[in-house]
Amino acid sequence: MKNVTLGAITQEIKTTTKIVDAKKLTKYERTKLKYETLKAKKDKTTIEIKSLINTFLTLEDKTPSMIFNKLKKASTKTSEVSEHVKIALGKSQFPTYQEFITKLTAKNKQWYSNWDGICVLTSFNKVAKTNDKVKKQNKKEQAK
Repeated sequence: MKNVTLGAITQEIKTTTKIVDAKKLTKYERTKLKYETLKAKKDKTTIEIKSLINTFLTLEDKTPSMIFNKLKKASTKTSEVSEHVKIALGKSQFPTYQEFITKLTAKNKQWYSNWDGICVLTSFNKVAKTNDKVKKQNKKEQAK
């Protein structure tokens, strides 16, 4: 214990040292842990129920099947996004679920984002890939 004098007042300050486990959890692990903890609780408050639902939806939105379904739905609707999805695919057809999942899960992640799904979707456009390679080669040739 340490005594600190501030003018006429003497205050006692307690210092404690904690050793904390240095393992840091990823965002996915924290969310999964929160979901499991709230799910296991018997009596839940209203806030805990809201948190449980939100956590479940967060985990569900990051699954490969959910991302595929969002992109598939976006490509069939007539909206601004559907036009861009069609441009991203080029002349290629929308991939099957198995093709999409095979390329997406090659990244070996626990959690996927919409960005990952869009990147996979654009990888099916072979014409755009070829055009990008040609542009890069032309830049290298001009630099020489």
